Amino acid sequence: MCFLLTAFLIGAWLLRLLIVRRAVQLDASSITVTTLIFLAGAVLSFVVGQYPWFPTDGAPMRAQLGGLALFLLSGGVLLIIAHETTSLRHLAQRALLAGLSLASPEQRDAKRGLAELGVPARAA
Repeated sequence: MCFLLTAFLIGAWLLRLLIVRRAVQLDASSITVTTLIFLAGAVLSFVVGQYPWFPTDGAPMRAQLGGLALFLLSGGVLLIIAHETTSLRHLAQRALLAGLSLASPEQRDAKRGLAELGVPARAA
């Protein structure tokens, strides 16, 4: 499910770049260049890994494609973050909101959690 959601987010971001800005133009920052080199290395490793170097059976193709997808999707998310984030404060706010959206209602109640640990509410 996370793979599909991540692929959807990357696709929506690319479509937004194509429709709104009429071109896929990435920032020329060091993070973008490094991420693109990382993605190229992942694809190159996948292609070279298809050659039978050793006389043993390799991993199933579905497992290899899943590993490649993991690298490509994580690089795509990093490109989105690098392209859409304007400042460190903006990034911290988004990370905090993402963490809070994944937390359960019990984890959101800080005073209750601290009380369970034995910390008085006034000390917090």
